[in-house]
Amino acid sequence: MESLIKQDLKMGMMMAVFREKAEYLIVQVVMESRQVAWIHSEDKIEGALDLHEIREVRPGKNSKDFERCKDSKDHQDKTCFTIFYGSQFVLNTLSLSAPTEEDAEKWLIGLELLRQEALAAPTPAIIESWLRKQMYSIDQTKKNSISMKDLKFLLPQISFKIPHARYLKDKFEEIGVRKGVLDFEQFHKFYNMVMLENQKCVLDEFKESGTFVVGNTDKLDSSTIPLYDFQQFLLLHQKELWANDLNQVRELMTTFINDMMGKTSDPEFTVSEFLSFLFSKENSIWDKKFSDLHSLDMNNPLSHYWINSSHNTYLTGDQLQSKSSSEAYVRCLRMGCRCIELDCWDGPKGEPIILHGNTRTSKVKFVDVVKAINDHAFVASEYPVILSIEEHCCIEQQERMATIFKEVFKDRLLTQPVDPMIDQLPSPAQLKGKIIIKHKKLRSTKHDTFQLDQHGNQQKGAKQGNLYIWGPGDQQWNRHYCVISDDKLYYAEEYDEGTENTVNPSELHFSEPWFHGRLSEGRRTAERLLQEYCSEFGETDGTFLVRESEISPGNLVISLWQEGRMQHYQIFSGSRDGCPFYFITENLCFLSVYELIQHYRQNADLYGNPSLTDAVPCPNPHLTKNWFHSTLTRDEAEHILMKIPHDGAFLIRQTKTRQSFAITFRGDGKIKHYHIEKKGSIFVLDCSTEFTCLVDLVKYYRRNPLCCTTRLRYPVSKALVVRVTSFIIGGCNLCETLKLRQLYLLNSYLLLHIKMYMRDVCVLQSHFLCMFNCLPYAMTSSTAILLKLHYFEPWYHGRLSQGRITAERLLEEYYAELGGREGIFLVRKSETFPENAVISVWLEGRVQHFRMQSKSENRQTFYYLSEDRLFSSIYELVKHYRQNADFQGKFFLTDAVPCPNVHLLQNWFYGNISRGEAEELLLRMPQDGAFLIRQSVNSESFAITFMADGSVKHFHIQKKGLMFVLDCSAEFDNLVDLVKYYRKNPLYHTTRLRYPVTEELVIRLDSVTEDNPLGPLCKGVFDLSKCDVTLTAGKNGLPQVFTLHVKEDESVLSYDLGTTSEDITEWFSLAWDAMYREKTKQSKASHKSQKKENDKKHVVAKEMSDLAVYCQPRRKDIYNFERYDYKEIRSFVENKAPLSDSKVRDFLRYNRKALSRIYPKGQRVDSSNYDPLPLWICGCHMVALNFQTADKFMQVNNALFSLNGGTGYVLQPEMMRSDGFNPKMQQDKKVQYTVTIRAIAARHLPKSDHSIKSLFVEIEVFGLYIKNRNFQTTICKDNGLNPVWAGRPVPVEFLVCEPELTFVRFVVNEEDMFSDPNFLAQATFPFKGIRSGYRSVPLKNGYSEDIELASLLVYIDVQLGGVEEEMNSSSSQLWRRTESAATSSTKQHENLGTWGSRCFLFSVFPSLHVYTSTTMPLLFQSQEEEHDRHQTMMLTMEMTKSSESRRWREKL
Repeated sequence: MESLIKQDLKMGMMMAVFREKAEYLIVQVVMESRQVAWIHSEDKIEGALDLHEIREVRPGKNSKDFERCKDSKDHQDKTCFTIFYGSQFVLNTLSLSAPTEEDAEKWLIGLELLRQEALAAPTPAIIESWLRKQMYSIDQTKKNSISMKDLKFLLPQISFKIPHARYLKDKFEEIGVRKGVLDFEQFHKFYNMVMLENQKCVLDEFKESGTFVVGNTDKLDSSTIPLYDFQQFLLLHQKELWANDLNQVRELMTTFINDMMGKTSDPEFTVSEFLSFLFSKENSIWDKKFSDLHSLDMNNPLSHYWINSSHNTYLTGDQLQSKSSSEAYVRCLRMGCRCIELDCWDGPKGEPIILHGNTRTSKVKFVDVVKAINDHAFVASEYPVILSIEEHCCIEQQERMATIFKEVFKDRLLTQPVDPMIDQLPSPAQLKGKIIIKHKKLRSTKHDTFQLDQHGNQQKGAKQGNLYIWGPGDQQWNRHYCVISDDKLYYAEEYDEGTENTVNPSELHFSEPWFHGRLSEGRRTAERLLQEYCSEFGETDGTFLVRESEISPGNLVISLWQEGRMQHYQIFSGSRDGCPFYFITENLCFLSVYELIQHYRQNADLYGNPSLTDAVPCPNPHLTKNWFHSTLTRDEAEHILMKIPHDGAFLIRQTKTRQSFAITFRGDGKIKHYHIEKKGSIFVLDCSTEFTCLVDLVKYYRRNPLCCTTRLRYPVSKALVVRVTSFIIGGCNLCETLKLRQLYLLNSYLLLHIKMYMRDVCVLQSHFLCMFNCLPYAMTSSTAILLKLHYFEPWYHGRLSQGRITAERLLEEYYAELGGREGIFLVRKSETFPENAVISVWLEGRVQHFRMQSKSENRQTFYYLSEDRLFSSIYELVKHYRQNADFQGKFFLTDAVPCPNVHLLQNWFYGNISRGEAEELLLRMPQDGAFLIRQSVNSESFAITFMADGSVKHFHIQKKGLMFVLDCSAEFDNLVDLVKYYRKNPLYHTTRLRYPVTEELVIRLDSVTEDNPLGPLCKGVFDLSKCDVTLTAGKNGLPQVFTLHVKEDESVLSYDLGTTSEDITEWFSLAWDAMYREKTKQSKASHKSQKKENDKKHVVAKEMSDLAVYCQPRRKDIYNFERYDYKEIRSFVENKAPLSDSKVRDFLRYNRKALSRIYPKGQRVDSSNYDPLPLWICGCHMVALNFQTADKFMQVNNALFSLNGGTGYVLQPEMMRSDGFNPKMQQDKKVQYTVTIRAIAARHLPKSDHSIKSLFVEIEVFGLYIKNRNFQTTICKDNGLNPVWAGRPVPVEFLVCEPELTFVRFVVNEEDMFSDPNFLAQATFPFKGIRSGYRSVPLKNGYSEDIELASLLVYIDVQLGGVEEEMNSSSSQLWRRTESAATSSTKQHENLGTWGSRCFLFSVFPSLHVYTSTTMPLLFQSQEEEHDRHQTMMLTMEMTKSSESRRWREKL
């Protein structure tokens, strides 16, 4: 059947060709040249296309050609088809109509069959068809001959420059041509001569290495490579294990031998044939096994994969005025894209359209795009396609979109979760053939549970009762009387119910002495502690401790002494009805780890062993507690407690003696200190109460009053202190408050109307009214504020990355810039003494360092360089020495080296808000002098936004070098100096900078209310309109919980509220409804007038919402990774992805559970692409690129997704899916491979125009932990057919740290007349799939599609870093042992030398050969695979030597 179809296509037939009008031509397949040709008559070809360039053969009238041509109406749909072909993003089309439906079907089947054959053809067959094609391009009558004149015209067309005038004549004579015309056989011989003549120097590579003898290179026709020599080459240089099978080697050689007489059982290569093999795809650098689909790797959750993704998929060019087309979706899907984007807008006649809004790009019908997606979604891959919907449609057209999706996709459309009981994303295998919609999701609502007044507003006190609020400070449930009123939830002081219901059962073990938490070396440390305890107290069976597992984070392990050895049992956990449970064996479960341990200590045993007995106490258990601070001073502790104005807040600190401690806490509105002395192993509080450890002390005073009626309630941790927000007025820290379990509201009247007139430093010591428990709170001390004044100075650099070295570098650079001025300085933290600061200053021609020391007198801290002069703060010390010299005039300070980007530490600086957002913030605080500074879009300029004369003003700040220039006039060293200057001087008219605007400040101002239903009993208030509200099945031991999270402040804590009664649904519904209720009251008429507009712009149709099953976009708090749902997806612009050191760990953790998508920034109007690699490394799943742009980063994307069968899903490396992975940790950097690469020659390079240019190759290696390294060859002039880079190129060495995240890239450029590089071809590969040896690099175009016959010849050597020497040593030892065992037998073969003895060893120990050649390849599973392979081949290779080896094989 197939042969008949091929025959019919070869014969051709008359068809209608649709261009501007239908034209009848003969269309046939030219088998010799592998082309589809269309001709007017049988003699002359009008046009042709290559079979290998066909991308699709589409049945029916499914191309624009049929729409443009009016004559197409006369042809039936089933007789028509279109060939899509070409090498650009927008493909060429050949639209045809066959005489009958049967003929059309025959061509559809035949063309696909021939296309597959063309792609799979061996290299010699491709060369032959290429030569035919070149011959036919000159003589379109296909006479299979070419004259010297035609050849002279052809050679420049294939990028070969004729060396001299007699060149062709000499070649014709050498071939034996008499009439000046070559037939095809002679033309083929001419081609071989040309290719060999220029590249015979490549053979010198092998002569020097002694691989085989090529013979006389002056007479290459007489030189051959025998079968066994070629096998040796494959084993030794190419490291091809399959070459141990001689039959496979024979079969490969036969493919490349042109002479039928040479295809014998013992074939031999000519030199020309050997070179053809070197440049062939059969010798490719890429190991095809890495392109195969690995079905077992498709069973992980979607969040474990990189997903091939497109941005603005509908565009065919730039982002401003290019054409939109449904064919762009087809092209991307067939290129392996699995996530495509649809920007949907309201269209005419109720039909939605797709276009790039607010640009001049064209539009395309939504329904046409959906049909195109349905037809082509699963051609390249059967795994799921994600449609990313950017919604701009009204409700009606959204409903129409949902209808189209359902009608077109039918069962392919995912409308229900795969498994609702599993809280993780399904796998690609589970979603085969499914289309997933990414779209906004409506939240489920219940509108009938709240009461409204006559105006439609919720009644005051509509819901009241008891709720439990989880305290983030004391980590327990506390019961409060609560009222929901006016979109706010008010709560009173918690009830004192005793201790039985206040502790979270799942955390009871935290305070037990046997719980050791996470040990530094895990299992090893646990065994050491057990051994030490048993040696001191006796080896009692059952002695135990509990620790966190280092292998399974989140689980615990019991380590115990049993029968004279260590044993370890893992404690497993699960969840039932929202409540956790724990077990060792599944038949016995406990509600907490504490209960489990208590049970096994009293009753049962572990797996038949004695029960748990003595507990190994945790050494210094207080060190693991968040309330313990080892370095705080008394003043610093007071300063921290001042920030938390709530009785019961506490911390414990270590005193300077290191043998005593102090507890600092709040009681009766004051800060108190109690001394704790350590006597032996006992801790004594205030010379009276004794405790065995500090943990017991805290546990006791959590239940009992420590001072009057005050119990320890709120532990002050370091993390809690970080959340403290500051108000800076006039450069001084006036009041700092902490949002602990409620929002503490600052009185706006005092904030906006306190008048501060300051010159240098003025500290306000007055009473400040805080809305906390309705009681005044007085600032009791300004000491702590004075101690931190230097933090706001530009000369203070904090902790430098390399301490002393960095300081000296900064001073030397600044000294050189100022022209050698003495006394320039900076202040930094000491790396040796962390509690002290150091002045680094340039004096007497070098950098000197002076450590500032401190001491306390009368509860006040002083700083000094010499004890005869004390200062109350570091600020005062530096200020003094800038004005006065000391140490006999040898020490003085002049110019300060400014801290780079010191503005990043200031609370008035915003790095990511627009002009409009800044104005919105300022309008919420309408007070002259309110200000903020923001960074502009280009990141090299800034703007100051401030209030003056009752309106918002903006001044531009330009960064010129190291200077900041305000409005092209005033210059400052940094933004801090600018702010400091305009605090003292008017910036606009009479307005000075007065009030820094922070988001925390705005929240507090908006939260002030006078109408409180609880009156003086109110403890705190949640503004529900500013919270996200979510309902969970159970948390921290309560069966029903809902969570409030403030949306406008990422740093605020989430608040969990729950109840044991059944009215949790009503509480949740009221809170959820308040979240969406309008904040300003409007008249009914105004509400009706805006309803229609809101429907168009903001409302999501329920029909579309129902289609969003898994990919539900989250637009608020996208940088807060404390809580998330596995069904959500977060989108980030490329330059705002959370890749900073502080965010990357949280971002990676999020990416293991939920999805993320990255898209290009708006400035890329040319549709250029960004580097996807840093985003892949941080776990981003959908890094959306512009597929229509053939640039480097699109080619890197194509390289990654060439893995795993081109399915569009690549499983992230296992190391990225582990909790310990952090790409920012340079200490994890370890060189695993050393790669040596040399570019040698090339063949059939593509042309950019009609001229022959100078060519060079650029080689680049880039990846995790390594900087981009590239190397450029010399320039080869006037030859694109078979260039050679003269001489033996110097090898370039690259280091590879993480092969899973490293790429190798080859680029061929031509140098134009201006010495600028122009792209010709490229090849980009994931490093893990490249092969060593003399390899061909098949070149591709910009869209990573193969270029016929174009290839590079390179030498590549991959060595294992740190393993090579060990493996060589093992190999040598093996030989020594083997040769020693055969000493007696080898004496009779002494004349054979070393090779003879080794050959004889295989006869004495035949199993040695079997092991090395057969068993070893099965063991190549570790990172040492390549080296093991090399060692194996070294053992088997010698057996295949040419002449001598054959003789010894016969004897042995």
